[in-house]
Amino acid sequence: MTRTGLLQDPVFLEHKTPPGHPESPRRLQRIGEHLVETGLIDSVELIPVRPADRQALLAVHHRDYLDELARPGERYLAGDTFVSARSWDAALAAAGAACCALDACRAGLVSRAFCAVRP
Repeated sequence: MTRTGLLQDPVFLEHKTPPGHPESPRRLQRIGEHLVETGLIDSVELIPVRPADRQALLAVHHRDYLDELARPGERYLAGDTFVSARSWDAALAAAGAACCALDACRAGLVSRAFCAVRP
């Protein structure tokens, strides 16, 4: 039987957006509730999340963009992209979750993985 990995972390709920924003912590809360309600939580392999390091991020993002994301303070970056006090921590963990999922699949620990992350 093949296993599905699940990557989740409470820090993803700490990325706050303004009221009425289309992206909300409720999405991840509902996914977790559904997994428990249906018993699917028992069929996944929980994989710990490690935050991505700056070198990995620089492989795909420009330094100036990362510096702007890491800058403290609540603000809109562009369009509806909102940054709050814990967004940087959540973003590091989200990028790291993708890397951890790939590592787990390559190592044969799971055959697929779902990263329940935000932003």
